Formats: sequence, C-alpha cells, structure tokens
Amino acid sequence: MKYSADPVSQAANSLIELIDRLLRDAFSDEEVLAWIQDAFPGRIKALTYVPAGRSAMLPTKLGQALCLAYGAQQVTDPSLINETAAVALTTVRRQLQALKHADTGSPAESLQLVGYLSAIEGCLLLMIRLGWSSIPDDQLNMLRSRLPVAA
Repeated sequence: MKYSADPVSQAANSLIELIDRLLRDAFSDEEVLAWIQDAFPGRIKALTYVPAGRSAMLPTKLGQALCLAYGAQQVTDPSLINETAAVALTTVRRQLQALKHADTGSPAESLQLVGYLSAIEGCLLLMIRLGWSSIPDDQLNMLRSRLPVAA
C-alpha cells in the first residue's frame, strides 16, 4: 500500500479477488448448485440467481461461501459457525466492493481495510478449522488440494 497511487482501492480489489478465487477454486458452480439443491432445497431462491440474458442458474456468493464452509458435505443440522462465517465473508466482500470505489486515501480507509483483512482471516479460520473438522479425511484432502492456502 505504501507505493500505490490508490492503495486502498487496489488492496480492496486484491482481497475481493482472493475471496472470489477461493470460492471458485473450492467448488465449481455445478458442484455448488448440486450441493445447494441437496443441502438447502428450501433456500434455492436465496442462494442462486439467473443472470440477465441467460437461462442458466448460478450460485450466489453466499451459496458459494456456504458450500465452502460446509465443505460440500451433507447438512443434517445447519451449523451456526458455518452460517456465520459464510455470511460474514460475503458481507466483508460487499464492504470491500464499496471501499474499492470510495477510495479517498484517508487513514480511516486504511484502518478499515486492515479490519476487513482481519475479518477475512477470521472467517476462513472458522471455516477451515471448525467447519471442516468433521469432513472425512479423503474428502478433506481433496478439498485442501484445491486450496493450497488451506494445506
């Protein structure tokens, strides 16, 4: 951030890309959609959408984040930890999107960005350390191989 003309905007953009990349690399859209239909059939409308001009359904960021938090495992009882981590991750992503476009270079924005970075780290730690604690080893190893940062 020290050498950039618009450091907060660039850092916010990089953090958004990090989140998006983790969500994309963990599970394909098809895998997420199948998981949503199996795990949360009553929440399909809230966790999916059809982009304008297309007929194919896609998962929302929240749908992707929930799939990541649960490790695409069967959900018999929703987990408050997984739900909170997924909602928090998507909320921070949305806040970063706003910060990316509102960059004035103020010290307050830099502090805000650091707070968002800590929030992302906390969300991912909750997902990886607690949310994935009951995933069978073979499936956990497969998921970790998709996300080198989780190894």
